[in-house]
Order: sequence, then C-alpha cells, then structure tokens
Amino acid sequence: MTDIDRILALHRPDLAGKVPDLTDRFAKTGGRMRLWPVQNLALFSTYHAGGLLGLIGVGEGKTLYFFLAPWVLRSEAPVLLVPGSLREKTAREWEEYSSHFHLPSSLHPGAPVPRLRSYEELSNKPGLLASLAPDAIFLDEAHHCSLKEPASNRFRRLRAYLVKHPDTRLVACSGSLTTRSILDYAHLCVWALKERSPLPLDPGLLRSWSAVIDPEGRPSPQDRMALGRVCDFFGVSDPEQAYKENLSTALGVVVWAPPITGFSLHAHLLPVKYDAQIRGALKELQDYWRTPAGEELSTSLEYSEVMRQLRLGFFHLWLWEGEPDWDWLTSRSAWAKATRAIVALDPPEFMDSPGQLGKFCEYVLVGDGGTPTQRLEQVESWMAGRGAGSVLIGRFRVALDAWITWRHQKTKPPPPVGIGWVSTVVVDQVVAWGQRQRRHPLVWCAHRAFAEKVAAKSGWAYYGGGKKASKDLLSARNPHPAVVSMRAHREGKNLQHLWSNNLFVEAGSDAKALEQAMGRTAREGQRGRRVDNTFLSGALFDPDLHLARRRAAFIQQTTGVRQRLLRAVWSDPAFVTPPEPDSELPREVPADFPGENP
Repeated sequence: MTDIDRILALHRPDLAGKVPDLTDRFAKTGGRMRLWPVQNLALFSTYHAGGLLGLIGVGEGKTLYFFLAPWVLRSEAPVLLVPGSLREKTAREWEEYSSHFHLPSSLHPGAPVPRLRSYEELSNKPGLLASLAPDAIFLDEAHHCSLKEPASNRFRRLRAYLVKHPDTRLVACSGSLTTRSILDYAHLCVWALKERSPLPLDPGLLRSWSAVIDPEGRPSPQDRMALGRVCDFFGVSDPEQAYKENLSTALGVVVWAPPITGFSLHAHLLPVKYDAQIRGALKELQDYWRTPAGEELSTSLEYSEVMRQLRLGFFHLWLWEGEPDWDWLTSRSAWAKATRAIVALDPPEFMDSPGQLGKFCEYVLVGDGGTPTQRLEQVESWMAGRGAGSVLIGRFRVALDAWITWRHQKTKPPPPVGIGWVSTVVVDQVVAWGQRQRRHPLVWCAHRAFAEKVAAKSGWAYYGGGKKASKDLLSARNPHPAVVSMRAHREGKNLQHLWSNNLFVEAGSDAKALEQAMGRTAREGQRGRRVDNTFLSGALFDPDLHLARRRAAFIQQTTGVRQRLLRAVWSDPAFVTPPEPDSELPREVPADFPGENP
C-alpha cells in the first residue's frame, strides 16, 4: 500500500451530533463546572485515536483537556510540557479545576516527581524524559516543538525519546501551529497519530505536498500530481481545500475555532507621524547602513533590526567608560563594510555570511600547506573555476585585509550596550492615544526600551518579562492602563476580565504570535461588548501587517482554524475581509469510555 492509499483509507467518522457530554465521567460530587463541546470532542477523539493533533483556537479550554486526557489514554506516567512562562499559571489552574473534576495526581504541581514540566527544562536538562519515563507526552502550546528549529535541544531530545520508545502516546495542541508551512507541524501529526496520520509518512511525498500548499512553495508538475488523488477523493479542484478536508476529517485531528459570541471584534489603524530626527536617522540607515552612533552594519538581519528600532525612535549603542576603543571600532566597521560588499553579490555558501567568510579568510592566513600568499592564489583560482567574477575576487581581497586586523580585535570583550533616543515622538503618540480612550488601554510592545519609555511617560503599569511580572499580571484584579511585553505575555494569559482595548505597537508579520496575543482578551469570558485592536500604521508598519494577514489566511485556508486578524471588522477599507460562514458545533457516550467515575 502506498502512502497515498493509506491516507485515503483512513477512518473519517462524522462526529457531528454524536459526541457525548463526558462531564459526569470526570466530575466530582458538588462540582459546578461542565465540559465544553470542544473538550468533549477532543477527549472522545483521543480515546479512539490513541493520540491527538489539536488545532484548537486560543481560549477554547485546552488546559482542562490536558488535565483529563491521561485518564482517557489510561496513562500511568504522563508528562505535560508547557512554556516556562505558563508553568505557574498551569499549576494554579490545576488547583482550581481539581475542586470540580477528578484530575490525575501525577500531574499535581506538588507531586513527589512533578510531571508538569517546561520546554525550557527539556532544553536545559539532558536525560529529563529518560528519568521521567513517560508513557504519554502532552504538548501544550505545541508550536514550541515546531520544525522551525530542528537542531534545538528540545526537538532533538523529544524525537530521540519517541524513536527509542515508539509506543509512547503523544498529544499536541495549539491555537497557532504554523505560520508559513505545513512542515512546521507535520512531524507532530505523525508522532501523535502514527499510521493514522492524515499527513504523509513518506518524506518525499510530504515535501511535494509542502511545495503545493505552502505560500512560498515552488511546485513542480510532479508535486501537483501528488495531491491530485486527494482532490479527486474529496471532489474538489483546489489543492488547499483538499488538504484542509483531508486534515480536518481524519480521526484524531480536532480543528476548532467556533464563531466569536458575546462580543464583537474590531481592528483599527493608528497612523504614525515622524519628525525630522527620525526621518534623518532612517535615511542615514537606508543610504549608508549606519546607525546614528556611526556603527556600520554588515548583514540584512542587523539592518532590519535597527530599522525596527528606529521606526520607534531609538537604537542600541555601545556604552564606553572614557575614550572609545577606536582600534576595535574602526576594524569592526571595516570588516562589516567588506562583508556587506561581498554578501551583496550573492556569493557561494562558503562566503555568504560574516561567519563563513571569516572561516574562509582564516584558512588563507593560517591553513595547512604553503604560505598565505600561495593559499590566496589557490583560493582565487578555485573561486574563478567556480564562476566567481573579478569583482567578487577583488572584494574578497579587501575582506581579507579587514579580517587581518579584526581577527585580533574581536577577542576583546565588547562594551555594554545602552539605548539611544533619536526622538520620543512615537512614544508621545502612543501615550496620547491611550489618554484619549474611554476604556483602559493594554499596550503590547516587542521592545523593552520602548515599553519602559511609554510606561514612564504615562505612569501606566508595566509588565515585562520574568516570573514576578507574570505573577503580578495574573494577580491583577482591577482594570487599569498597562504596557505589556509581547514576548512574555502573548501566550496562556487570561486577560479578558480586565481589558478589551489593545494597541499593538509592533505587530510584526508573525500571524501565529498575533493570534496568540489577540486571544488574550478576545476569548470566552470577555466582559465587554466589543474588543478593539489598534495597530500602528505607516510605510514601515503596514507591509508587516499585510504579510501577517496573508499568513493568517494560509493558516485558516489549510487548517480551518479561524484567525482573529481575519475575523475582526476592520475600520480601514484596505483591510476589509469578507464575512465567514458559521460552523456547526458537534454535541451526545460509549459504555466503556474511561474516566475516574464509574
């Protein structure tokens, strides 16, 4: 049987109207909570499939599902992995839910061998999984194990354990598993469902599907044929529609993002106006790849980061005690210029980054065989034989001269980094916006320097990174204006009881991160009648937002998980999206279904 035959033969039950309410299987006497439809569906599917891939929207009750799923899999040694920033919150929710439901004692935060662990622990503690010996692994916010970082410790250790213990059951859930490729989560589907996976087990077939489905894929005619039978099976001509049907109808896959009810969701733009100082700094950066402090940049990554800082009015600079080390600065600048000149020519892989180019220069200087002059002649001849033109060879000689000086200077410890402000005009506009609001604003920032400046100028509370800030944010009881770290608080925090008016200073192009952050307030339990999301707008902001929306459309079209960026009613005509159809909610019990209650 081919992999396509296996996929098309998978069991695809229609569970609409057939999923029982399982509350009584787990509820304690006197418990006042009931399971939500999605929790029932996820538990029911996990029982029948032996694992789960849950593409379940933000704020749809995944935490309680994770607490009950070990009963369903009859797991005696479960491990629940969560982001480190959510460990305390998850532990507190265990205590809250345990007064209503029978929860596995092995997941109790205070158990002798705690089985509630963080992804950071998995990365930093070799042998963690071997010491816990789980028979079932539950991944909350499973995008932390995406294929984006296949060389990361957590990914390699998780994969190695599953290869060594192939009978280990796995459950992976997230409201945002992907942004740009089905390869982000295909391995999670295979780990969870094994032979029941609706995604290919064959790597070649999976790459073909990715080439056809991914926004940046470049499919060959053979790649397009790879999804042809799936299109025929589901009676559709659009490969994306066929992919979504194949994924969402398979047993063991739960796709859930029901219509938002109880409040309306809105999105707006806040145009940014720059002064002459910021415009001048941005022009200097664009024309000369130079920061306001005179530092030369060598890579497009550095350039993009400085541009993202300057569009808000600040930049990073070196803090010298006394006179700057001019030898260090000038040699670093010369090396950055030489590197940038070579990278601009789209060179071969062995010299397409500062690190690779440095290794190549180092070989010429101290490599084996002959003198440096002889090795340089050998390298230039070798480069010419592989199509390198005289311009590239000439720039390599300049880079080699720069490296000779920089290789001695770069061993010096760099000075500490500080913040330089070109202008606070954007800070002033953000504060002015917040002061005009009738509802308390929640300002999301990606850069700490900008967040702290806004908080200092406005007097609003600031919740940055770290355990204390997370604890303070979660323990807040009264609505108030606040500035929060996007990175630290976009996942897992329930903020709908305090805020309904958001400003995203640096939305960026990551649709996955935006879906998570918007879901902190646009979720079940929101007390307001509407949730508003405002985004900074301008020539340096809008391209990111448009790209984020295109990526959100990819997620929605290929998985069926509705994205808040697209569900919102936009006040700007350029961002208006057509209305979406409502989806049916499944609802009704096998006699042998497991649970704590008989």
